[in-house]
Amino acid sequence: AVLRAAVLAGDAGAWAAWLEAAYPRVERYVRWRCGGPGELADEVLQDAWLTAARTVRRFDPARADFAGWVCGVAANV
Repeated sequence: AVLRAAVLAGDAGAWAAWLEAAYPRVERYVRWRCGGPGELADEVLQDAWLTAARTVRRFDPARADFAGWVCGVAANV
C-alpha cells in the first residue's frame, strides 16, 4: 500500500522498486504461458507492463500482491 501511494504520487523510484521486485515472477509466468522464450513472450511482457503502468490506479493491494496483479494483466494480454 505504501509503494502504491508513492507510485500514484509520481515517485519514479517507487515504481522502479516495485517493477524490480515483481518482474522475475511476471516474466516466469509470461514465458510459461507463451511456451518459453521468444518474440511472443517478449511482446506480451511489454504490453503487460505498459497496461499495468497505465492502469495502476486500479490495483488494490487488499486483493492481491502487485506481481500477482500484473500476472493477471498479462493473462488478459
